[in-house]
Amino acid sequence: MRDITIDEREMTINMKEMTIDECEMTINMKEMTIDECEMTFDMKEITIDMREIAIG
Repeated sequence: MRDITIDEREMTINMKEMTIDECEMTINMKEMTIDECEMTFDMKEITIDMREIAIG
């Protein structure tokens, strides 16, 4: 019975490590989204510049 308990503990620890990885993945996803937002802003600024050139 003790062997089983140790295995269960190790499984629990592994589960926790997996959850941490998932959290880090989520954080990375959020950072990616921020980068995408910044890229979109840059694109908008470029479009504004092009419009001004066209008007000018």
